[in-house]
Amino acid sequence: MKTLEKKKAPAQMIFTYEPKRGGVFCDEYKVAPWPNLIFRRQALLDLLKMVTPTHTTTVPRYLEFGYGTGVFLYEFYERGYDVTGYDLNDNAPADSIFNADRSRVNIIKSLDEIQKESFDVIGAYEVLEHIEDDADMLKQWSAYLKKGGYALFTVPARMKYWGAVDEQAGHVRRYERRELHDLLTNNGLSVLSIANAGYPFSNFISLVSNIIVHKKYVEDKQEMDLQLRTINSGFERSREFKLKKFVPFRIMQSLTSISRLFYNGDAGRVYAVAAKKM
Repeated sequence: MKTLEKKKAPAQMIFTYEPKRGGVFCDEYKVAPWPNLIFRRQALLDLLKMVTPTHTTTVPRYLEFGYGTGVFLYEFYERGYDVTGYDLNDNAPADSIFNADRSRVNIIKSLDEIQKESFDVIGAYEVLEHIEDDADMLKQWSAYLKKGGYALFTVPARMKYWGAVDEQAGHVRRYERRELHDLLTNNGLSVLSIANAGYPFSNFISLVSNIIVHKKYVEDKQEMDLQLRTINSGFERSREFKLKKFVPFRIMQSLTSISRLFYNGDAGRVYAVAAKKM
């Protein structure tokens, strides 16, 4: 276990990075990997192996849109990237990216602060489904990617799974595989892989969440507008954090190995995508 507190963290903030248990844990911001995130993380790390820049003399640059709690920014930082994050939520907790070296971290308030075509990899995880005009947004994001650079995304899969979780999060849609493939290819990206992440375990977890937990939450929050639900979905993790002591983190590693067998299937609830800018 790597304790990030050694990097001169403020006394009140307790950060730890535990890859074998699913990533970043933070008591101060109530961050702990919930099971579905662990499956998504593993799929992204598997895809990252095919997009990591090679034969370069410069430090690769990574830009994430809607970084939320900052856990994926830190994953890229750990793998040697200079990381830049942009989020609509001004109170997102990743201002220091879990005590990373600030010379390799840049949190921006406006995209005007960065140059276009200057990043080796861009990412957006559970973001695109919040955007009404997803094609236009994809073009805007891709403008910051170098030619030949790579894009990583995750989106909720299959409209047949639409439920209270989507309402709570402020989703506009869930994606079908062909629809997602066409969206990317029609906007200058060549699809390298679309992995169906988390099946079959995340299907059961999401089903329970929809039926038992989230319907009451949606009823309580139905007056919240779409943008506020979108912002809240990337940041609010207090309920998952309370359940962390019940999550069998070590066992989850074995379950992610099983879920890999179903990457090429189409029954899961999340697509993880790797694409290249043409």
